[in-house]
Amino acid sequence: MLTLSVTIFYWLLQMVIYYCHGKSLSGTIFDIGFGFGPVATHLAESGSFKIAFDPWTDYLHASASRMPLIPIFLAIIYRLSDSLALAMCIKNIVLNAILFSTITMFVKRHQIGKLGLLIIAIALLTPQTVFHSGSVDYEEGYLIQLIAVTTALLLVETKANDKHPYLLSVLAAVEYLIKSSMVFVAVWIAIARGISEKSLKVALVTAVPTMLSVLCWGITNSLGHLISELP
Repeated sequence: MLTLSVTIFYWLLQMVIYYCHGKSLSGTIFDIGFGFGPVATHLAESGSFKIAFDPWTDYLHASASRMPLIPIFLAIIYRLSDSLALAMCIKNIVLNAILFSTITMFVKRHQIGKLGLLIIAIALLTPQTVFHSGSVDYEEGYLIQLIAVTTALLLVETKANDKHPYLLSVLAAVEYLIKSSMVFVAVWIAIARGISEKSLKVALVTAVPTMLSVLCWGITNSLGHLISELP
């Protein structure tokens, strides 16, 4: 019940801070910035990442322009409604629930004390953290919670029946599919798991989901650029 309450409170705080920054909640998914809105809208309507309309024609001419996961998420929401507010609500409630469930598990596993809880609270309640974690306009709006979850899972002591090492592998791939530079985080996660378990096999297995993602999305990008350059 406490986790649910904190999740809802943080979601409401994100919406308030977002509004206080002068951002409108009455827009549509197409209005989402940095090209994500047009790409997601076109993906929902045509099934293609490649778009050919202004103002993003030169900037987003092929599939390599944006990693796929945010446009795919927004396209799914677009099929339900083109409401920007709905996309924000769904994204923030889901990611906040994952974040605070992980923090709860971390606190139960480690006696971090009042000082530890205070540090976590300060990190989460900083206005810029609340604002950026609540946004749907750019990658940080999705990655802040996921990186916090990844860090917590890396620090939690592994028990025999734990599944979180496998969750780390999936999280690393998800983070890469949100922002390509996160591939380096995936590498360090694999190294950390290998050192922790004293096993090269564990490191390689941990890296597999991200490496498959790199391969599949790389092929998609190459084909997208090749097709776009054909007469």
